[in-house]
Amino acid sequence: MPSNRVLVVEDDPSVRGLLQTILEDEALEVILAADGEEGLELARTVDPDVVLLDVMMPGLGGPDVIRRLRRADGSLPFAVLVVTGAAEVIAPLRSELGPEAVLEKPFDITTLATRVKSLASGDAPGERP
Repeated sequence: MPSNRVLVVEDDPSVRGLLQTILEDEALEVILAADGEEGLELARTVDPDVVLLDVMMPGLGGPDVIRRLRRADGSLPFAVLVVTGAAEVIAPLRSELGPEAVLEKPFDITTLATRVKSLASGDAPGERP
């Protein structure tokens, strides 16, 4: 049964704070990571329902985090929503993760909240254990 726990991996403190506020207003439990390395560690330990992941971060970027978290069969143990403003990675990420797993910046707050809640509750397509 999903716990509605969302791990936000975002290197920009102002965006991270905004995402936290939006998601907590939707009664979701939010755990924050300031970079890909911290996000990778927390994803392995806090059992999130959804990982909301920035693509471009110093060091370990979003796609690298996803690759390291994949199981041997290629699946992920949770749903992923990638948030990016980098046009060149949108199509490849949609192809790899599915169209609902990528949200372009700038994003609409309502769309973000709806998509994350749907993923957290298990109502939307997304990789699950």
